[in-house]
Amino acid sequence: MSIMSNVFAQLVGQAPLLLVYVVGMVVALSYLPRHHRPAMMTLIATGALLAVSILQAFLVQYVIQSNSSGMGSPGLGGMLSIVGLASSLIRAAATGLIIAAVFTGRTAPAGAVAS
Repeated sequence: MSIMSNVFAQLVGQAPLLLVYVVGMVVALSYLPRHHRPAMMTLIATGALLAVSILQAFLVQYVIQSNSSGMGSPGLGGMLSIVGLASSLIRAAATGLIIAAVFTGRTAPAGAVAS
């Protein structure tokens, strides 16, 4: 199988999440004029999640294809671990950005007592 067919197979399995990321980006764009900061944070985060999902699929297949040139199992495992760790760090940062966006720009309701 070629790299592209393997990547396509991986992305098909991720299709529901990829769709959520795209919808999140569209919703964030629609809220951008009214709630600029949280919408921008959401747009950046969902864009990063979409990009890392697609990029990781390509990188994993590239690393596996490169292994056919004789990298060996330890080298393959190490490279795949690096790709996985980098992807996980980006996903963690993007998720943190979404959580921050939820609470950005909130004001206390009228009559609320500060704690």
